This record gives sequence, C-alpha cells and structure tokens, in this order.
Amino acid sequence: MYADAEAALTALMGRYNVTDQQIVVYGHSLGTAASIRVAQNVIPLAGLILISPFTSGIRIFFPRMPFTWCFDCFPNIDRIRRVWCCTLIIEAGDDEVFGINNGHAAALHRRLLHSVQPLSIAGKHNEIEEFDACLERLEQFITQEAGPVAPPEDGLFRF
Repeated sequence: MYADAEAALTALMGRYNVTDQQIVVYGHSLGTAASIRVAQNVIPLAGLILISPFTSGIRIFFPRMPFTWCFDCFPNIDRIRRVWCCTLIIEAGDDEVFGINNGHAAALHRRLLHSVQPLSIAGKHNEIEEFDACLERLEQFITQEAGPVAPPEDGLFRF
C-alpha cells in the first residue's frame, strides 16, 4: 500500500509534470496511513486531507495504548508529527467501524503542525463524502486554505 501511494505520487510528478506544491493528498480510513506517509516525505505539498483517520493499527483495538509497538505497521500518530503541509481532518460522528470512533481524529489533530478547523459529520464511516457539509468543507480547504507552508528558516523541524 505504501509503495503504491509513493508510485502514484512519482507518476503524477514525473509523467504529468505536476509539482508537489500543486498536490493535495487525500486518504480515507485505511488510506489515511498511506496518505500520512506520503505527506511526511514530501515537502512542500499543497495539503493533506484525512477522512475517518485512525491513530495506529494497534490503537484501533487498544485505544489507551500510550506508545507505538514496533510491529504496528500503521503508526499514524507518530508520523503525523512529521507532516509539514496544511491538513484537514474530517471524521464520522456515528462511525460504526470498530475502534475508529474513540477519539482518533482528535488525537491526530492535536499533533499536527499546520492544521485547519476539523469537521465532524453525523454520518457513518463510508458515507461521509455523501454529505453536502463534507463537500463544502473540502472545497473550502482546497480553494482557500491549502497551499505550501514554508519550512522554518533554520531548516530544523520541531517535533
């Protein structure tokens, strides 16, 4: 999954001459893991959109886990600290997917370096994009809020 996401980005930039500053990476549910990984490695992206994200694979089942296990292949909570672009999180208020509705979106949002106002929609996990409020928020983010964020002048990232 990670290799596919990186290959798609490489093709977009190489084959179609799209610059990283024109790209908004979008991930839904499991796809948020790949999106976060891509976003942590590409500076500066125009933005990152996370729909129904989760903090880590292990934390879906053990939400109070205070650290990330070395075998957790989806350590979003740790990787999100290295995402430098402006990020929007949209979550389903009535998320029926086991473990996703335990504050995952809020935990990720607290660790973002450049965030915008998140959105919670009273809908189910796979129905979020069907709501007008979601589409309106996505349009607002892409047209008004997304854009490259300059790294610190000293080149040091503070995590």
